[in-house]
Amino acid sequence: MVLSAREQALPALGELCQNYQQPIRAFFRQAGCPAADLEDMTQDFLRHLLRPDVLKTVDPALGRFRSFLLACLRHHWAGAQARANRWKSGGRAVHVPLEEGPVGVGGLIRDPGLRPDEAFDRAWVLALLTAAARRLVAETALPVQRALVQHLLPALYDRDGAESMAELASRLGMTPGAVRTALHRVRQRLRALILEELAATVGDRADLEAELRELRAILARS
Repeated sequence: MVLSAREQALPALGELCQNYQQPIRAFFRQAGCPAADLEDMTQDFLRHLLRPDVLKTVDPALGRFRSFLLACLRHHWAGAQARANRWKSGGRAVHVPLEEGPVGVGGLIRDPGLRPDEAFDRAWVLALLTAAARRLVAETALPVQRALVQHLLPALYDRDGAESMAELASRLGMTPGAVRTALHRVRQRLRALILEELAATVGDRADLEAELRELRAILARS
């Protein structure tokens, strides 16, 4: 995906923006960017990132895209702080459409206990899991199967707020044993999709395994 974006392939560019807009917002918010300037700052960074001369510096041999992106974010924020007036959207500048992601209004609240890099990592994990979950729901053909997946996903994501096995079985008209079997299959497929999402932004198997370890560590801390 990153290599396609580097060659200015529009679908890949759009996917990069969609996948990373929330982590980018989270970094700037946690670094101290005022809420009123957050969208402008995100737009500025995405316009900079999507310049052909910037993307062409991405080299899979030099490591993971996430590390590259974090370095770019630190540099961009340092430059923004050094300028009295931040860049504003307008003129003939390219406008990158931003979607309201899963963070919502609460995502604009700064957490004083997090460093910008940590906020980026948490938002990156959430964006990754959300992208994989959307793919899982989208590839489920039958409405009954789709409803099953949508009911089972909270059991994987939010253990505190998820229904019990008996509650799920009652709601879905299944036995607890059938629910456990379905949950196992959903978990396996979701893990495969997460690996595919990770693989799209790394250069080799070693980087993929490193990203997977990092993802698990971030989830354990969250």
